[in-house]
Amino acid sequence: MIGGLSAAVTGLDTQNQEMSVISNNLANQTTPGYKASELDFASLLSQTYNQGTAPAAAGTGVGFVQGGTNPFQVGLGVETTGTMTNQSEGALSQTGNPTDFAIQGNGYFIVSGSQGTTYTRDGQLSVDAAGNLVTQATGGIIQGYSTVNAGNPPTLNTAQSTTLGSISIPQTIVGNGTVGTAGTKYQLKSFSVGQTGQISATYQSSAGSSINVSLGTVALAQFANPNGLVAVGASQFAVGPNSGAATVQTPTVGGAGQLIQGALEQSNTDLTQSMAQLIEANGAYAADAKVLTIAQNMSTALDQAVQ
Repeated sequence: MIGGLSAAVTGLDTQNQEMSVISNNLANQTTPGYKASELDFASLLSQTYNQGTAPAAAGTGVGFVQGGTNPFQVGLGVETTGTMTNQSEGALSQTGNPTDFAIQGNGYFIVSGSQGTTYTRDGQLSVDAAGNLVTQATGGIIQGYSTVNAGNPPTLNTAQSTTLGSISIPQTIVGNGTVGTAGTKYQLKSFSVGQTGQISATYQSSAGSSINVSLGTVALAQFANPNGLVAVGASQFAVGPNSGAATVQTPTVGGAGQLIQGALEQSNTDLTQSMAQLIEANGAYAADAKVLTIAQNMSTALDQAVQ
């Protein structure tokens, strides 16, 4: 009875965790870039009463006088061993917002913020007061290869940096003779981001002259084992012990995927499947609770019998 009670308790505990995972998936069914999780189960170590026996031979060519027996083991319950993330891409939703981006591929946006370097599939971005391209969730700065020089207002290089750094879309730039007329200020009129991640912008001076420039390229990261990433909140992840190091690439290179401007990747939570899993978990929880009740009744009956 003690074993039954213990096994039932482990069942209640794991089914409670299962319902928490499913509930989290359902809560995030409208979260852009969210990847649904599944809980992994494994049986606990069994109590072994005997390991079984091998068939006993009577002698050479005579045959067997005793057949073998199988092990006698009783399981002690169930445990959870981890979560598996469904890495399939969610459906794309067109928003028309020029700072919304969806990744079609395996890549993650690289974010630099208060938690260090993190990674996300959430493409809800915006441009802050300093011109930085940032995540709406945390204000972390999107990383890539920029042509923008520091300054107020900044100037532009003709070639982008080869060092990973902040991506910015400044409202005002000043010409340096190489890009634009030296000393002339230009105001941002429009910008676009291509599938390769390159940011193209049009600036116009007060005199009406326009220049078309490149502001850099957004970078993406890939991982050998994305399931090994550690969630840190706000739809962002950090490198984990089993994720492997980030491989930084530009979009359309090495399976990182292409960027789609004006669109967002939706959550890949399957509502129908999640509801079915919730019903199944509820049924398993109820069954384990019933086992616990029956085991308690058996224990009470035994106590009364020996009094």
